Amino acid sequence: LEGRGGDVQIENISGQVTVNGEYSGNLEFRALTGPLHFQSSRTDFRAEAVPGSITMDLGDLRMSNVTGVRFQSNTRDIEATDIGGTADFTIDRGDIQLTQTKPPLPKIDIRSRNGDITLSLPDGAGFNLSASTQQGEVENEYGPPLETQHNGRASSVKGQAGNGPGISLNTNRGTVTVKKS
Repeated sequence: LEGRGGDVQIENISGQVTVNGEYSGNLEFRALTGPLHFQSSRTDFRAEAVPGSITMDLGDLRMSNVTGVRFQSNTRDIEATDIGGTADFTIDRGDIQLTQTKPPLPKIDIRSRNGDITLSLPDGAGFNLSASTQQGEVENEYGPPLETQHNGRASSVKGQAGNGPGISLNTNRGTVTVKKS
């Protein structure tokens, strides 16, 4: 699909889905067994598969049960649940909330220039976490084995639980919260 328009709804596709252009309405993707690539002047979004659903508009992105996510955008609030494989989010402005309800965890890399990051992890999941904010707070609601450190305006939370993927959370200005789901 290429061009300009309003709402887009794509579901039950077994091949690759590519959407290029400027769309001002709601974009909805469901039950895509192949890769998804959405590109506009402000956003580059790729997923290996969408067994669940994705809903995106000009200000928000919501997704559940999506595999192999790579998302880059200028401004967007993101709410993601149960991402598989990898979860790679980069935004300039906006809040990111990622909730994993069951292991295994994906490799997670989240970067926001201005915005809060909240990560909810299941109890007992293995991971190696490194999270920081240059100007803001960190909140460790997960508890041990995570430890927080403060250095002037910068703060971090780090720790490892069992064997699992690397998790990196970074914001320049904002609060980083890690908790149990």
